[in-house]
Amino acid sequence: MDGVSAVKDHWAVLIGINFYMTPSKSLKGCVRDVRIIEQYLKSTETPVHIDVLTASTPSDINSCHPTEKPGLWPTYENVTSSLKRITDESKPGDFVYIHYSGHGTRKQSTSSEHSNKDTGDLALVLFHPDGSRYLYGLELACQLKEMVNKGLLVTLVLDCCFSGSVVRHGHRENTGIRTIPYDAATDAAYSQESRTTIGHQVGFDTLRDAHKLPDWLVNPDGYIVIAACGPHETAQELILGENIRAGALSYFLVRALTSLGRGTQIPIQSLYQHLRIKFHAHWPRQTPMRYGNKKLFFFGKLRLEVGTAFISVFRRQVDNVLCLGAGLAHGVEKDDEYVIYPFKRSEDVSNNTNQAPAKVRVDTVRGLTSDLVETDPTSTTIEVKTGSTARPLTHLRHQKISVQLMANIGDEAQWMATAKRARFLDLSTEDTEGQSSLFNIGRNERNDYIILDESYHKIFNLPTMLHNRKGALDHVVNILEHLATFKYVEGMENRIPKVSFEESFTIYLRDAVGNDLEAGGFLDINHGGKLGLTLQNLGEKPLYLAVFDLGPSWQIEDLLSESGDGDFMVVPPKNDEKAHTGKIEISLQMTVPESFRNQDRHQCEDIIKFFITSKSTSFTPLLLPKLSTSTGYLDRPIRGDHNQLSRFLSGLNTSFRGAEDGTSDEEWTTRNFVVRTVA
Repeated sequence: MDGVSAVKDHWAVLIGINFYMTPSKSLKGCVRDVRIIEQYLKSTETPVHIDVLTASTPSDINSCHPTEKPGLWPTYENVTSSLKRITDESKPGDFVYIHYSGHGTRKQSTSSEHSNKDTGDLALVLFHPDGSRYLYGLELACQLKEMVNKGLLVTLVLDCCFSGSVVRHGHRENTGIRTIPYDAATDAAYSQESRTTIGHQVGFDTLRDAHKLPDWLVNPDGYIVIAACGPHETAQELILGENIRAGALSYFLVRALTSLGRGTQIPIQSLYQHLRIKFHAHWPRQTPMRYGNKKLFFFGKLRLEVGTAFISVFRRQVDNVLCLGAGLAHGVEKDDEYVIYPFKRSEDVSNNTNQAPAKVRVDTVRGLTSDLVETDPTSTTIEVKTGSTARPLTHLRHQKISVQLMANIGDEAQWMATAKRARFLDLSTEDTEGQSSLFNIGRNERNDYIILDESYHKIFNLPTMLHNRKGALDHVVNILEHLATFKYVEGMENRIPKVSFEESFTIYLRDAVGNDLEAGGFLDINHGGKLGLTLQNLGEKPLYLAVFDLGPSWQIEDLLSESGDGDFMVVPPKNDEKAHTGKIEISLQMTVPESFRNQDRHQCEDIIKFFITSKSTSFTPLLLPKLSTSTGYLDRPIRGDHNQLSRFLSGLNTSFRGAEDGTSDEEWTTRNFVVRTVA
């Protein structure tokens, strides 16, 4: 094979649809999704041939067309033509990435031999000048199989859902749901010829487990599908800020690719497990799905450019305001801190100059950009110009846990006032447009307080909360703060880990039959079963390990100190002369609590959270007691010193941050493993 043909090309088709002809069906975050994906792909050293097909909502409410030119609309003709062109122009071994953000729908199962009897006929709802047009999974599968037959390696991401219905709670309809009911008139408006013949073109003898898998999985060994949720779930847009939305899958995917993609191939299973962990912590209403060969890699090998830890900075021409080339869609939050360097100096932060780098703080956050202000404009620092680059300093998220007050809760103002003291709570009312929450608080049929999860289901193991007890509101807020603290700790991660530190170790869990779970993920185990933890130090300096169980009774326990090992364990680097193996192994036994089994609850979920640090430290402020289910438990404080926890979290952002130039020998990172135990 000659040098030219050995080069593997990368192709991408990005489809985002905000605007549908029926205004109530229009979405807000889909176009932004694909723009962020496009921005990520362009930030890599690997050239990517990108087709972007979008439908943005026009400012004129009477307009019947998107703001883009017709050739860029995500119509059936444009989408299928783009896929066919890539198939024709590509060569075996090339990589193809297809990303869809928009509505999905589902037609009830038909008598067709190619219809999926469990999921129905799933379809993408594409824009059409006269309304919409469906691209059925079966049709998409045909084009994907043509790519696979040519030897292309295909990754398909679907940030939509196919439930075909809109979920309502009370009188309020959830907004931003990426599904619409199936419309027979829309389907009948276009020829059925392609779908009646397509099954014979594809060759459905290759379809595996058709009664279990969606109908586009014609050849799962040849391509990968990552979907926002299961066929019977709903995918809802994240609320990132005022009038700023994003698809949950797109949002977490870009953040995962940025953190995992360090110039190496990303195994699809590692990426998928990473996504599941993020959804579990921050958006549990959806469970992303992976179909296809888990041994493949995500879109080949995309190498990030040198210095991608740095973000571009520019001055806005109209008012000379300093701006960051990243916003809510990139995970930027108000009050995040950055240090700014001249462009030529950003790759060598140790280079000595007479002027110190400028320190700035995020003042206003928008979807894709943010306004910055200097924290000490009087100091002798560099002159910040367009073309400078910024390096983040803020390791932890500021974001609070969203809790929604249901309509029957009572005096909303009193609730808001009481919750102001809570460190992690962000209360909102049920009429807040587009607001989504991890917890919901209301009253039951006996008028007592009840806490529901993100899907409005009762949470099993919580205390009874009588409405007529003295100080009941304070006690309920205490419980909400306990739950919010638990979820905050679950989601804690270092937003800017040092690459060399991340590569200085491997960590995995192994069950009794030898199955390994690496870099975070989900594992099922029987009651009384044992897990083995292994941490391997690959570097030249000691590592420090702390292990916590975020348990089913909403407790956070230090597994090392409870077993008499102190607050942390030291893992020295391998040294044969000193008989150091560079490895530590810990055995964990998983059980379903007796209190659960006594109430006929035969399974539970634990989150095993690991902190790996470069220096010894204590994570004691993270501990939480169990939430008792007894009413009398409300008479006791649920948590100790909130200020102690706040000081500890502040320390992770300051003492571990190190020097003002953003460099430090104090590093930390986390790993989460979700373990489901069945009795």
